[in-house]
Amino acid sequence: MKKILILEDDRDYADVEKMLLEKVGYEVTVSLNPKKALEAVKNYDLLLLDMIMLSKFTGRQFLDKMKELKIKTPVIIVSGVVLSGVFSEELAKKYPGVGFVQKTYAHTDLITAIKNKIG
Repeated sequence: MKKILILEDDRDYADVEKMLLEKVGYEVTVSLNPKKALEAVKNYDLLLLDMIMLSKFTGRQFLDKMKELKIKTPVIIVSGVVLSGVFSEELAKKYPGVGFVQKTYAHTDLITAIKNKIG
């Protein structure tokens, strides 16, 4: 069973994502704490990452830290932030292979993005 870590500051939203993904057969853990998530992420097959969190870490800082620590866990950004063309191109260059799903997605969009990353 593939393991997914959700790093999200909105507990209710994360719990809905967790239920959805467990229904389709993934093992899912929710973390509200970026520091703890950074310690654990290498033990997962995929990270679903919120871009803007209420903690000291932003999604971009989290990605920078993963890169610095050479953590290769695939990442899909799940965010309410609308990425402009310039911003999304910058992210794609700096973090190759990182996926993006806009919050308020159809459930099938998220599941498709996950299946494309890890099966």
